[in-house]
Amino acid sequence: SPLQDGWLLEDSQRLLAETPVQLDLASHQPALVETALMILVSLGTSVDGGLAIRHLASNSPGVVGQSLATIDALDCSAGLDPARAIIRRSADLHLQTRQSLEEFVSRGCDAH
Repeated sequence: SPLQDGWLLEDSQRLLAETPVQLDLASHQPALVETALMILVSLGTSVDGGLAIRHLASNSPGVVGQSLATIDALDCSAGLDPARAIIRRSADLHLQTRQSLEEFVSRGCDAH
């Protein structure tokens, strides 16, 4: 069991580091990235928060939502400034993405 967790975390970290942020939405990529982010919630540490922050700029609202959940679990405060920056610079964000980012920023990290 400990060996399973190790390779699963390593493969998830590698996938999140190597997968482009702009995904082919008609492919398996969004689901694969979301699954890797969920694995980080279970097995990752605050160091892995950067991998989730990277995917805040995804073109997939589902990936952005799971990235926010992962950041919230691993290192909430590290995600606030990047989320604010994406909201400021991206006028054409998908509505669901914008709402998720704005909710995350307005909620903040006080509960952590």
